[in-house]
Amino acid sequence: MLAMKISRAKWERRDYLAENELRADAITSLRTSDDRLSWWRCDDDEEDVAQVALALAVGPNKGSFEKIDVVVLPEAILADAGLASESTKGETAVKDLRSRHVDLVKLDVERLAKVVRILDPRIRLGDTVVPFTKARLITLVATAIRDERLSANDLNVKLREKLAKASGTPEA
Repeated sequence: MLAMKISRAKWERRDYLAENELRADAITSLRTSDDRLSWWRCDDDEEDVAQVALALAVGPNKGSFEKIDVVVLPEAILADAGLASESTKGETAVKDLRSRHVDLVKLDVERLAKVVRILDPRIRLGDTVVPFTKARLITLVATAIRDERLSANDLNVKLREKLAKASGTPEA
């Protein structure tokens, strides 16, 4: 399975769109870099999807905890659509999760539209979207620190401050 963070509000249907039309906001919410789109591998269970949420919560530019939604789908669906992928080192402070990262590569507008057409019905139905509250993300991060999978010192300074404040513990 592959999972990625989405902005669910950007996928909500609008009255002015026909059933087969896609929101421009949905397309532009998929942030690409160098014609790549970031995903994380996981098993099809909420515990493992939570590991994706953990990886996302402690990325290098994360300065706060915010509610996120993670969409999950079989990797084969993307491959069957002719979309190429490449395993890459994930940017997260949790070292044991870095090898789970994968990029869809060689994207252009047409290929990105394929991704949106694959995601759109799944997000609208909601059965493949797993929400993570701010409190749950804080718990995931605190647990990873307690289990020594993550050092508080590896977190962005602002995120470390917010974690200390939320958990009532002194900063590391």
